[in-house]
Amino acid sequence: MSEEMGVKEDMTGITIDCLPSSAKAVFSLLRDGKPRTLNEMVENVSFSPRTIRNALNRLRDNGLIVAKFNFKDARKPLYQIKTAVRA
Repeated sequence: MSEEMGVKEDMTGITIDCLPSSAKAVFSLLRDGKPRTLNEMVENVSFSPRTIRNALNRLRDNGLIVAKFNFKDARKPLYQIKTAVRA
């Protein structure tokens, strides 16, 4: 990530600072690389499930996170930060 004049960008070039506080909180929770379900995030972040869901949608729409299939419970996808694909 580059930090110029206090603006943080991830590997996709999207500015994290322009996201709502809920999306920032979810993104920082996922920074450790551990995939999490929506329920796990609700337990660790002080926002409602609906707000977390909206934050996840915004992060996914911006290409910052991906939803993966959860083999333990197919009804609950796992979310994690999208990694850069290197050629």
